[in-house]
Amino acid sequence: MKFRLPLLLVFTFALISSASATVSTVSGDVFSSVAKEKLIRAQIWFNGDLYSHTDLDGRFEILGATAGDVIRVKKVNYIGTSTVIESENNEFEFQLAPIWKLESAHQIYEDVSEYAWYEPAIRKLYEAQALTATEKQLFKPNENLTRGELAVLGVKVAGFLPKPIGESSFCDVKTEDDFAPTVEFMFSHGWLSGYPSGKCDKGRVFKPHLLANRAEATKMALIVFQDLVNKQVEKNVCLPSGFTDVPDDAWFVEFVDKANCLGFVNGYSDGSFRPANSINRAEIAVILANALESLF
Repeated sequence: MKFRLPLLLVFTFALISSASATVSTVSGDVFSSVAKEKLIRAQIWFNGDLYSHTDLDGRFEILGATAGDVIRVKKVNYIGTSTVIESENNEFEFQLAPIWKLESAHQIYEDVSEYAWYEPAIRKLYEAQALTATEKQLFKPNENLTRGELAVLGVKVAGFLPKPIGESSFCDVKTEDDFAPTVEFMFSHGWLSGYPSGKCDKGRVFKPHLLANRAEATKMALIVFQDLVNKQVEKNVCLPSGFTDVPDDAWFVEFVDKANCLGFVNGYSDGSFRPANSINRAEIAVILANALESLF
């Protein structure tokens, strides 16, 4: 499967609250230069610091900007900067100019051959800055993911940056755990509930170190992009997946059917989906890359 990742430009007219030279609020939209459609997520950098993300409709707003301030918008494998220039009609126009583009004509990870079936997916996620190489440039494609690792990767690919937390809602998630902000972020959005537990005062556990399976990974890929997924589902006639090992009363049947309909996942040649199988890093890379390809 060929994965396409269009270069991005930002072109926006910012709105200000008054006609004076001092700007109190700058807002705008982020667009794709190829499809001329709004991007869903992008980072907004203001005078060298990460200021915020765009919302799910590609909108952003900056408070306290003045003429001469530098705004940088960063998305996927393309970064650009723009300087606020005062105009006679008090509108501010941002034209993004590229300052960096990832050169990807080389082998990213030592243990990922350019001929591997999962290499295009890993490259796509790497160029989207959702993956980083280790010091030894190893991806470890056959290594299984834990539930904590799965949550972190999914949320990161979707473009969210959860903030550190002061308290965890789960008995087995400590605030200092690297996955704690992500787990709490997903819990606060109703994306996960964990498991009930009567052995602790919080009444629930997440089991972050338990190996994630294919059903859980499929659900995660859908919920982190749920707004886009719902729009895509409305445009498609999604039929049951027909996998032999996905019964109609399974808790994951809805997620598998949607993911199969949108091209996130595929089954095996024998007609099975194998939902209880542990999922490795190569497999989740393909699912998430398929999600980006389908939705963007």
